[in-house]
Amino acid sequence: MGYSVTDQSTVQTIGKYRILGTLGRGSMGVVYKALDPEIERVVAIKTLRKINPAGADTDTALERFRLEARSAGKIRHPNVITIFEVNIEGDLPYLVMDYVQGQSLADIIKSQGRIAPGFVIHLLKQAAAGIDAAHRCGVIHRDIKPRNMIVDSNKQLYVLDFGIASLDMTLGEIKSDKSRSTVMGTPGYMSPEQVLDEGVDYRTDIFSLAVVAFECFTGKRPFPGENFTEIVANILNAKPLALTSLAPDLPLALEADFERALSKNKDERFETAAEMIGCFEDSLRRAGKQILSKTGSPSARERKKSVWKSLSVVSEPSVRQISSREEANGSDGPGRSDYPVRSLISANPGVKKSESSYYGGPKKGATPGSIFQNSNYDLTDSSNIGYQSLSGMQVLILLFGVLCIFLGTYLLWIITEENSQLTGPGGEKVKVVAAAPGNAAVLTFPSEIDLKISPVDYDLPPASKAVHEMSSRELLGVLVSNSLPAGELVSALKEARRRKIPKLVNAVVHVLDNQSYLVRIEAVKILGELKDRRAVPKLVELLDDIDPLVRIKTAQSLGMLGSRKAIGYLTVRLSKEQLPGVKKAIKNAIEKINGFPLSK
Repeated sequence: MGYSVTDQSTVQTIGKYRILGTLGRGSMGVVYKALDPEIERVVAIKTLRKINPAGADTDTALERFRLEARSAGKIRHPNVITIFEVNIEGDLPYLVMDYVQGQSLADIIKSQGRIAPGFVIHLLKQAAAGIDAAHRCGVIHRDIKPRNMIVDSNKQLYVLDFGIASLDMTLGEIKSDKSRSTVMGTPGYMSPEQVLDEGVDYRTDIFSLAVVAFECFTGKRPFPGENFTEIVANILNAKPLALTSLAPDLPLALEADFERALSKNKDERFETAAEMIGCFEDSLRRAGKQILSKTGSPSARERKKSVWKSLSVVSEPSVRQISSREEANGSDGPGRSDYPVRSLISANPGVKKSESSYYGGPKKGATPGSIFQNSNYDLTDSSNIGYQSLSGMQVLILLFGVLCIFLGTYLLWIITEENSQLTGPGGEKVKVVAAAPGNAAVLTFPSEIDLKISPVDYDLPPASKAVHEMSSRELLGVLVSNSLPAGELVSALKEARRRKIPKLVNAVVHVLDNQSYLVRIEAVKILGELKDRRAVPKLVELLDDIDPLVRIKTAQSLGMLGSRKAIGYLTVRLSKEQLPGVKKAIKNAIEKINGFPLSK
C-alpha cells in the first residue's frame, strides 16, 4: 500500500485505511473520514506536512517524532479523542484517531453568540478533565481553541489534536524549514509565553482554555484585534476585556477569576484546568442558582416577569397558554421557567367561580372596591389574604441599602468634623501657608518632632569596612553621619531596612537632605514601607524637592502612610504642581488616604 501523495484530493487509501471522504483542511494538513477494513471501524485520519528525509539529523528527528506520537497515544480519557496509530506512508506522516460525529464548539459559539452559563460549565468541566489527564501524561496541547473541541448529540465534549503541535514541530526539524516559525498555536488563544516562545508548559493550555471560557460566556475573545499584530500586542501588553461589560448578568467574582486565569505571569494562574473551571462554577453559584440553571441556548433566555402580573388572578387556560408559549420558544429542560402565578386574594372555598366578581378579572361595570362587596369574603380571616414574603435576594438588597446609608453618614461626619490639617505627635496643629504666586507653599510646625539620635546610640565604622559587615550600631552611625558616597549610602539604607535595626525611622530621616536624589528616593521609600506616621512632617517637606522623581515617591509614601493629617499640604501642593506625573501621584495619594476619588 505504499505510495507518495502528490494530490491529496485524489487519495483513495492511506495505509490500510479506505478513504470515505474529506472532513476538513487546515494549516497542518487534511482530515479524512476513513474505514478500517479489518474491524469495520470508522476513523478519522489527519495528515501532517510532508517530509524530505534527506537531512543530516533525519533519523534522530524521526525517532523523536515516534516518541512524541507514543506519548500522545498514551492519553486515555473519555473527553479526549483517542489516537489509534501514528505512521509515515512514503513522505506523508498521518495519525489515525477515533471518529466522533458532532458539532465543534466554534460552530456553537458562532450560531448562538453567548452560551448559557450552566451549559458553559457543563462543557468546560469535560474539557478541563481531558486537558488535565493529558498533562498528567506529560503532553501539552499548545493549540486549545473552540475548533479543537467537538460536542456530540449527548452533549459530551471531546478535545482533539493532543500532541499534534509537537509532532508538527518535529516534522519541521526533519524538513529543515527555517522559514517556518517554531511558535505553534492560534493567535487569538495563545499565551504570552507562547507568543514569545519562552518557557511554554502546561499552564499555556490553561491560559488558552480560559480564553475559550471567556468566549463562551461573552461571545468575544478577551484580547481582540483586527490582525495578527494587534492581537499579539494585546496579549502581551493589554488587560483582557472586562467580562461584566460584555455580560452584565455575570458576577464580578467571575471577572476576578478571569483576571487570574489570564494573568501574563504564568506563576499567578491556576495550577490545573479543573481548579480553574471549579472556581468559575463557585463564583456563578454564589451569585445565584438561577444563573447556573440556565443551560439552554441564549435565544431561549428567560424573560423577566412583570411584578404587576403577580398581582392579578389569571384563569387556568391563561396559565396553559403561557406554558405553551414557553415551550414554543424552546425553553425546556433545566433552563425552563414555569412562570408561577400568584393571587392577591386567594379563592374562598365557599364561593363558586361564577359568584366572585374578581375571579378571572373584573366584570363589566365593576367599580373600584366592588370586589369587597361580596359578603362571602371574610377580610378578617387571614387565610383569604395572600402575603408575598421577601426573597433572600431582596433581603440582601435591603441590608445593603441600610449599610450604604450608615457608611455614607459616617463618611460625611469624617469629612465635616475631622480637621484635615497636619498635626504633630502631641496633637498640635500644623499651619499650611500659601506663599506668593509662583512660590511653593510654606509648612510651619509649632514644635519639632523628636527624631533625634544620641551619640551613645551608634558607632562609626572603620573607613574600609564593607556595609554588609557592619554591626547595627555602625549602620546607624553611617546613616546619621550621612557622609558616605551615594552608592554606599543606598546600600546601607537597604541593609538597615533588611535587618530592621533599632531607631531605623530616626536614622532614615537624617538622610532625607542628602544631595543625591537616589539616596533621597530610597529613604522616602523606606519611610513609606515602615508606616511610622512620625515621619509625615519630614516627608511633606520633600513634596517641594527639586527632583520630580523624589516628589513622586514622596506622594506615594504619604499615601502608604495613610495619615489624613497630610491632606491639607497635599492639596496645596496639588494646586501648585506643574508636572503631570507628579500631579497624578499626589492626586492618587489624596484619594488613597480619603478612600474615595477626587471630584473633577
